[in-house]
Amino acid sequence: MLNDIFQKAMGFLQQPAKAYDKEKGTDVIEAFKYMAILFLIVSVLSAIISLNPLTFITIYIFGIVGAVIAGLWLHLWAYVFGAKKGLHQTLKTVFYGGTPSYLLGWIPYIGILFWLWSLYLDWTGLQKLHGMPGDRAALSILIAFIVPMIILAVLALMALSFLVPFMAEYGGPQGFQMPY
Repeated sequence: MLNDIFQKAMGFLQQPAKAYDKEKGTDVIEAFKYMAILFLIVSVLSAIISLNPLTFITIYIFGIVGAVIAGLWLHLWAYVFGAKKGLHQTLKTVFYGGTPSYLLGWIPYIGILFWLWSLYLDWTGLQKLHGMPGDRAALSILIAFIVPMIILAVLALMALSFLVPFMAEYGGPQGFQMPY
């Protein structure tokens, strides 16, 4: 079983288009199991790096829930841009597309490169599993990424608009005193 997962992971890392072609008929539950097993790896390695066993639980649970939510969110935009082969194909795209992140995304500082590689695999997956043109697949991924970033930026600006006057009133971090 682990050998099969390793072979599948190597396929997605080395020849993603062929790997997705092989997975067209795969059940989404099989893709979910693949992702869950690979998330064990990233969770263990992240816990070792952070020297915190709770990191394992946090990354494993939030990683799996996050992948499902990301798949649902991406499917919304993929559907808008022409994906017609069902949610299960988008979920498979995300579950398999995360392979570089699952295996190497835990590495400090350069992990972002593997996350970007995962976006490339998602793009490939949308094309292969949904039959989407490359530009529409790219737009789906771009919008699915940009909309949450805009929301986070707005929330950060709102938080700053609250904190800056508060810190000015109480002298910032060095002069902070409770107002009683």
